[in-house]
Amino acid sequence: DIPVEVPEEAPRSPSPPPPPPVKKRGEFYIDYSYSPVVMDIEGINIRDLEEINYDLVEKIGNLRHPMISVVIETVSDLNNMLKESQNTAVFKNYVNNLIMSAISQLTHFPGGEDERELTVYRAITSIIMQVINNPILAKEISTDYIKKICRLFLAVLSEEQKSSPTIETLIKGVNALVIRLLTNCSTGRAISALVEHMDSLLNETGRSRSPKELEILLKCLWKLMSRLEKEFDLTAAERNE
Repeated sequence: DIPVEVPEEAPRSPSPPPPPPVKKRGEFYIDYSYSPVVMDIEGINIRDLEEINYDLVEKIGNLRHPMISVVIETVSDLNNMLKESQNTAVFKNYVNNLIMSAISQLTHFPGGEDERELTVYRAITSIIMQVINNPILAKEISTDYIKKICRLFLAVLSEEQKSSPTIETLIKGVNALVIRLLTNCSTGRAISALVEHMDSLLNETGRSRSPKELEILLKCLWKLMSRLEKEFDLTAAERNE
């Protein structure tokens, strides 16, 4: 047999990177081909990270998925992850992303008996509660997202809802969520968020003012001021005069 020389395969030139995805307003995605950046709901870079947990980012994005089954599965996965204390450090960089995706799913309160809407509402509020139950993660919530949470849920608490055991349970859950948020988040950020929300309520046009919502908001502010008074001795300056 005559040996046949097989020519060496010429080295292939690297394939050019794919073009970047078109950025659309309201889109949540990770660009894997270029410098990884977490995009927020408005298409603004909220944080550049050297290392991104792509699995976690995908799950956070799936909270806004239109399919209920995907949302429920995602909430279950995230809840299980949040229960593990060692994951707290991982979640710290993504708290506001998670809150953003969660509240964007809650466009309105399910005042009827649509089981699908009720299921999604329960699931989303449960994941928000899981986050704010952790004082370390709650302290990471920004003023803007504290304001968004309060704006969403204070309106729910102030509106007349259809009377049913299911709705009443949801309302109690929302009330507990707001109390827990004010207990665990940054006091300064919470006060700032509520004052901004109150200012917008008083100056907003085209929206009927709800005396009950203002009343609840003021109660929340008093709760925060009482907490501030406990954390700092506000009478020290008077005693030193």
